[in-house]
Amino acid sequence: MSQGTAEPCTPTADVQKPEEAAVEKPESAAVVVADVPAKERKGVLTVIEDVDQMDPEVRKKEANKVYWALVVMELWIGFNHGAISSGLKLASSVLGTDLGGDAVGTLCVVYTFTALFAAGPIVQVGGEKWSLVAALFLYSFYLAGLLFALYCNEREDPELEDAAPCARYSFMTGAVIGGFAAGFYFTAQDAYFATCTTLYSELSGQSIKDVSSHFSAICAGIYLFFDLACKLFSFIILETTNKKTAETTLFIVLTLIGVGTSIGMISIPKLRQTPKLLPTLRSSMETLRMTIMDPVILLFTPFDFTFGLFTSYIGNIVNARVIKVYLGTSYVSLMGALTSGMAAIGSYPFDWLTRKTNSKLPGLMIGAMLFLCEGIIYLVFKPADLGTWPIVLTLVAIAGFSRSTIEGPRKAIIADAYDSYSARSCAFSALVVHDGISSSIGFFYFSDMVDAWGVNGLSWINIGFSILAIVCLPGMVYFANKRIAANREKKAAAENTSSSLDIKDCAPFGAESDEMRPQGEDSQEGAVSAQDH
Repeated sequence: MSQGTAEPCTPTADVQKPEEAAVEKPESAAVVVADVPAKERKGVLTVIEDVDQMDPEVRKKEANKVYWALVVMELWIGFNHGAISSGLKLASSVLGTDLGGDAVGTLCVVYTFTALFAAGPIVQVGGEKWSLVAALFLYSFYLAGLLFALYCNEREDPELEDAAPCARYSFMTGAVIGGFAAGFYFTAQDAYFATCTTLYSELSGQSIKDVSSHFSAICAGIYLFFDLACKLFSFIILETTNKKTAETTLFIVLTLIGVGTSIGMISIPKLRQTPKLLPTLRSSMETLRMTIMDPVILLFTPFDFTFGLFTSYIGNIVNARVIKVYLGTSYVSLMGALTSGMAAIGSYPFDWLTRKTNSKLPGLMIGAMLFLCEGIIYLVFKPADLGTWPIVLTLVAIAGFSRSTIEGPRKAIIADAYDSYSARSCAFSALVVHDGISSSIGFFYFSDMVDAWGVNGLSWINIGFSILAIVCLPGMVYFANKRIAANREKKAAAENTSSSLDIKDCAPFGAESDEMRPQGEDSQEGAVSAQDH
């Protein structure tokens, strides 16, 4: 080839030696898992270097693997959380509002600090999969502590003012260990969800907003269905088993479910090598910064606090002073089961609404308005009326549909707005901090405030945060959409830069490169001399 002509831009894979010509490689040979060194791909479901070059069939298969990985993960999460939340809802009813409220409040405080200072590093070191395995196992210690407290405590006083010391020590120890697990439990779960969303979007070619909305609805449905199953199982055990042994039998089974799900979680695959997160101190500081300064997270605070305060209000006050008194202890589990069932059903209409409007705002606003309606009902009706079936079922429906927005649009919009692994982990940890602070306040102080304020009076706090959430949510979505648009522009700019570099470096066949083209009079004279020669 002459010196004045650039080499054509020809893929090296097309150049084969004669003896290798008969060997055909798959089109995706450069990117499929089989070509990644065994040491690097061990335990990893899919490794993607260049999705655009993957064979369509390979892409479809890999996308299906990602989908089912998410489904299996949510299945085990649903079973585990169903067992734990059954214990949480029954704690104040079976051990009294003092010990039950203190233990659940301690759990919330510990998981708040864990989410703030340790969740990111733990997920970084252990990865999403093994962090989930450890979290599910350690979370079960809460149920084990509750079981041991029942065994230790031989008194029948429902308020347990003189509870056996070993009952308090065992339950509080279980709450501390469970709180530590909960602090990175939700961060690891949400990180796995976000990674599945990103991978499926890359493999399927669908927009990440559509994938996150659809996946959040699927996850909410699975998660809440198994939550319903565990609470319904608790109701059946408490109703059909000998009254003296029913609670002990139930908590033995729930503890075994908690441990069993941690073993089952081992079956989920790693999606790809977990990218490194921020260093430990920087990760904690970034989570703290997001909690108090990031406009998306900051404007989410009233909505999250509304959910956390309602959770503690219902768990520590309504269940113990209304449902247990007027319907019976077993109906605490039934109310929880029906609420989870309504939430599972509601996740799909909210997914449809998000797709129809191309926005998460309508679903979130409906959720905040439902919280407001729930607070007004608790304010207007007396405890005796709240314990009647028409009011109970109305509250179940409202609480269930409002819960759907927590598990669906809230999670999806964070996955949309934060495009890097580290940012998502910190953002999800910040939401856990919101939940932990609000739940801690409710479980620690509502049991003391109820005597002065009454069951109805405490509703003013929930109503106030519901109104504040309605005011703040439009601003939150505005800043989230700005972030999504900025991420899209950044990605497009990176792709354009990459394309321009490829065009510049690869001259067309037979064309002269800039470096080889003659320049100036000397070059022209040289060209003429060469032609004459």
